[in-house]
Amino acid sequence: MLALCAATAALLAGCAAAPRIEGQWTAPNRPASSLQGARVLIACEAVDPAVKRICEDQMAGAVVAHGATPVTAPQIEPPAPGQPVPDQQYLGPARQAGARAVLATTVSAWAGAQGGGGPAFSIGLGSFGFGGGHVGGGVGVAVPIGGYGGGERRSTAYSASTRIVDVAGGSVIWTARASAPASDEIQGPMSGLAQAILKGAEDAGVF
Repeated sequence: MLALCAATAALLAGCAAAPRIEGQWTAPNRPASSLQGARVLIACEAVDPAVKRICEDQMAGAVVAHGATPVTAPQIEPPAPGQPVPDQQYLGPARQAGARAVLATTVSAWAGAQGGGGPAFSIGLGSFGFGGGHVGGGVGVAVPIGGYGGGERRSTAYSASTRIVDVAGGSVIWTARASAPASDEIQGPMSGLAQAILKGAEDAGVF
């Protein structure tokens, strides 16, 4: 009985820790047809280049699983270092690729040493912070997510803010924010976030 209870508790904890959507919005005047069968331009924005590439790979895989064809966006320089790319800058490459929509995701991270030691820090486009503080001004900073000096292991929690832009109209038709529990690797959280986001878009009738 004790073993069964422990197994049940572990299962429930695992379910509770799954990546989830915290909020989403659907444009009331979005196109009636879904994006199944369409080409979709995939773009991820992150301070860390590795996080950006992994995010794009996972989002592309999730788009395929939902019946659309992903096209990875070319490298586009933002208007200022560390700032998100405006949606309008994706429209030209999307039209050239024959895409009906742009799926753009901004990834942020919050890292803290395992066991609670050491300062915690957050990393996002346009800002970063230490110990709950915040530094702004469009700063782009590269921080080793998996460690923090002296070989100290850090567990990092990721969040993703995704918007889907209709190429024909140039406006956002759906947007959502999802978060994943802390992990000491990137691939798993990014995969979970991509699946949660595309499931939300499917439930909203976008896919």
